[in-house]
Amino acid sequence: MEKAKKELVRAYMFYDMWKTEACWKGDPTVVAQKVRKLSTDNKKRDALKANISIRVKGFGWKDYHITWTHKRVKRSIRELSNHLRKIIREEANKVVPSEPPANVLKRREMPVLGTMTDERRQLDEKHKGKVESLRKVVMMMKKERHERGDENSIYDAFQPFDMPELTSLVGERIDSCWPLDKGGGADKTTE
Repeated sequence: MEKAKKELVRAYMFYDMWKTEACWKGDPTVVAQKVRKLSTDNKKRDALKANISIRVKGFGWKDYHITWTHKRVKRSIRELSNHLRKIIREEANKVVPSEPPANVLKRREMPVLGTMTDERRQLDEKHKGKVESLRKVVMMMKKERHERGDENSIYDAFQPFDMPELTSLVGERIDSCWPLDKGGGADKTTE
């Protein structure tokens, strides 16, 4: 159950990234434009991985899963870019889910012959209750992480991958996300 909680927290993080500038969507040509703006291969790879993970982990579209390495060699930026372009082209025909999927053990779908027994109905309701309670716990964990300033906070994840032009920041509010050591060094926060 702990593993499912952690996976769902990450899924919510990726799902929420969909609504930010960190997510590349719409026209598949945006992938090449954004990748060109990034200076290092690591930044390019991280941006591509995050954008693919938004769809795979955040939306639960497992059919777009890709491994980051093949035969112990990192996949090329071109290969990851082509994969993301394919996803962006095909996502126009897909419906974005209202929330990320919860990866809990699912009950097997079995046909019912005759009338459904009360025991079966109770088991189905119990399973549905597990998913709902898991979502509540995860939302509380997410809020606590944010308040603690955990390194995987939303502010860290939602930053655009490319640096904005300095002239575009004139007159804009700028928030700084920087780790602070409050006192004894044990409790660090991001403010």
